[in-house]
Amino acid sequence: MVTPTVGMDELRGRGRGKRPVTLPPVLESEVAPGTFGNVASSSSLPPGYLELSESSRSGGQETRKRGRSPSVGIRGVRRGGHFENSRFEGPITVTRSPNLSVKKGSNGTPIDLITNYFPLRKTSSFDLTKYRVNFLPEIDNSKIKKRLLRSHGQILDPYIFDGDSLLFLMKDRQLIGNELSSPHPKDPSIIISITIQEVGDVQPLDVGYSQVYNVIFRNCLNLLNLENLGRHFYDMNSLVEVKDFQLNIARGYITSIRKHEHDMLLCVDTIHKVIRTDTVWSNLKEIRRKSEDENTYRQRAADELIGSVVITTYKNRTYCIADIDWDTNPDSTFDCRSSTITFTDYYSKVYGIDVTDKTQPLLHVKSKVADMHGHNGQEDKPVYLIPELCNMTGLTCSMRNNFPLMKALADHLHQEPTKKLNAIRTLMRKIVTNPRVTDYLGRWGLSFESELIRCVGRVLQGEKIIFSAGSGDIKEASVPVDAKADWTAAFRNHRMLSSVGITKWTIITPTQDCHLAVQLASIMRTVAEPLGFSLPHPAQIVELASSNVNAYLNAISGLQNQGNDFLFIILSSSSAHVYNAIKSRLTGELGQISQCMLAKNLKSKALRSIATKLIVQINAKLGGEPWTVHIPLKKLMVVGVDFHRAKSMSEGKNVVAMVSTTSSSYSTFFSTVSVYKSIDALSLAISSDLIKCVVAYEKLNGERPSKILLFRIGSSGDGDLERIIGHEIRQINETLHTSYSNEEQSKPLLSFINVSRKVNTRIFRDGRIGAENPPPGTVCDDVITLPERYDFFLIPQNSRQGSVSPSGYNILYDDLNLGADKMQRLTYKLCHMYFNWAGTVAVPAPCQYAHKLASLTGLSLGRMPTNNLGFKLHFL
Repeated sequence: MVTPTVGMDELRGRGRGKRPVTLPPVLESEVAPGTFGNVASSSSLPPGYLELSESSRSGGQETRKRGRSPSVGIRGVRRGGHFENSRFEGPITVTRSPNLSVKKGSNGTPIDLITNYFPLRKTSSFDLTKYRVNFLPEIDNSKIKKRLLRSHGQILDPYIFDGDSLLFLMKDRQLIGNELSSPHPKDPSIIISITIQEVGDVQPLDVGYSQVYNVIFRNCLNLLNLENLGRHFYDMNSLVEVKDFQLNIARGYITSIRKHEHDMLLCVDTIHKVIRTDTVWSNLKEIRRKSEDENTYRQRAADELIGSVVITTYKNRTYCIADIDWDTNPDSTFDCRSSTITFTDYYSKVYGIDVTDKTQPLLHVKSKVADMHGHNGQEDKPVYLIPELCNMTGLTCSMRNNFPLMKALADHLHQEPTKKLNAIRTLMRKIVTNPRVTDYLGRWGLSFESELIRCVGRVLQGEKIIFSAGSGDIKEASVPVDAKADWTAAFRNHRMLSSVGITKWTIITPTQDCHLAVQLASIMRTVAEPLGFSLPHPAQIVELASSNVNAYLNAISGLQNQGNDFLFIILSSSSAHVYNAIKSRLTGELGQISQCMLAKNLKSKALRSIATKLIVQINAKLGGEPWTVHIPLKKLMVVGVDFHRAKSMSEGKNVVAMVSTTSSSYSTFFSTVSVYKSIDALSLAISSDLIKCVVAYEKLNGERPSKILLFRIGSSGDGDLERIIGHEIRQINETLHTSYSNEEQSKPLLSFINVSRKVNTRIFRDGRIGAENPPPGTVCDDVITLPERYDFFLIPQNSRQGSVSPSGYNILYDDLNLGADKMQRLTYKLCHMYFNWAGTVAVPAPCQYAHKLASLTGLSLGRMPTNNLGFKLHFL
């Protein structure tokens, strides 16, 4: 449906004298000028016309954070934007040392792999030239700039313009002169002179080179009638209904193009968006029904809805709820083309939609829009939506705890290798056979191959898990890891490496679960002895008449200063409110180790297995060592760093957690947490926390580590890598130099590895009967890696469902000089050291521990853990 063009500078809010209310984000003026809502009308644009899409991620490695983004010139997917520092300028961040001649390892058994990458082919004439565009008289509005250039599309075809001053053309494109002119779109009496000056060729290692490819491909997806929701493209015409649960699933794709080791490659992965059929208004009404009064209703509504992503029913656009404006409603007004109109009348006139409830508050959502006064900068402006016209997306906590629902979703969301690759191949068949797409690519001299990239990886040697041999001269017993990297069965006849003695512990449980809790305690004592763990009878069993949060907190208060080594707490439900309150009191205030368990698990048929896992977990929490693997390096401290955005932290908005090894067995740990408010503060927090880890290592070993290996969970985007190298690593080196200058030891050797957990790369075994998940220990360090990085992909874990995801490792700083083979093997070994699971995990254990600690601090504690817990894995 065509909407009237309304200038954003004409919109002013009048909602009861409060802050201005901006028109709902549905106006054609918000779409890049000349864009259109139906691909069939593409003839209205000059052939080859292309404006910039929202930037794709680099190299298929990880979704970058949302930032300023250009707009797509097809189907009006995104609004235009100005770039103070254009993402189309500057070189790609090179993190590989010029002295590193070989980054590929050789150890392990070769394995044939199939990936989710396609080769991009170009004609010999596909070379890009960058131009600087100047407009006289000067124009600040990017939309007007785009309209002016579009009027010369026949001369420039094909071209890319960033909405500010950068223009990209095919190198063989001969401009007829370098000055053009056009009348101003809003005042034809003003003639705008457009001067185009050549800047130079775009080099393959420039950011702009791969970004141009990505913009072109995103336009191909538009031509296939895929909808751009947020940063990815979805097929909204083929929604999958999840019956009985009021859910739909939109199937989509994540794509990116970048220069890899030998070729320009296109990475394609499947993605799904869960779209609920319930509206925001229906959720608000349900919250009201369950609330005692208006204040409680508003608070609960804010807690549940702020930060949620919604999708509009009339435009299929996604927004994030920033606030609920209780002082506005559908009858609030705004100025539209110099007249006043209510939201109700606007939706009726433009979309034929009747708003049924005029009492609902409006949603203040986050959306970057062009400056109302014609400036290019994108700024956060008030944008409002009507709750009943917005569907919820994603899953609530209650939904995630609904087993039948999650099982129904899993059939669609967790695609097995063959199914995933078939979906990817289906997209590429459309790309290479659709006439409109091939014609469009042909104008750029581009084409894609339809066969997926194959390469040879390696499977690293399996590890042996080291336990205690018990009594006798032999102190250790080793058990080979099975093909699934699981050693759960080894606990049947092996003792933990070391155990902490327990003298006193107490159970807190609702009265109705007391007899089951006593039964569990008995089983725990039975399984503890063969594991080498001494567990006495519980000193007390505190029964709760009620399961509310105050009952738990009162019981905890009554047990203060009674010398309990740990408290074992039975929770009647999975209420986050109760759990958070308990953990905040115990961990953030009292410094008391605790173990929580849901009451429903007390009735499990696998109670003995649960009891075994509980003993291992409690021993680890108290400082014991369940197992280890053989790591021959000495005086090495391994560090893991991860982050969490914590809304409830009074000290700051962000949490950084750090966990380090403290012994030569790499099975004891120290942890610390900090909050930060800025990038500079983050660098200082990481460096100062690292010194805390060094001091903790010294306290237990009598000397400081001479080598430090730091794994940092983070983004793989070029901008983030520049910041990590320029700020964090530099600050770490300076702090270590200062700290060690007062010691007899020399500054330690440092290696710093950036770890990407959520990569879009997929790797499969190329088996006889089709694609399969590769075995644990599979490494890929060629073909799909990046030439400017010292990087590799590792799959340490076995996947029981769907397609396994590798983790990406980028070695940014390397004083240790272990070489590719030893670095990959060491990384794999460390994935065996996470004590919450008798199997390998996706990243080195210190990173996984840091992730748990950061999440606990940000989501549950609302404060720092007490200092006495630093040497305990209390957050498991």
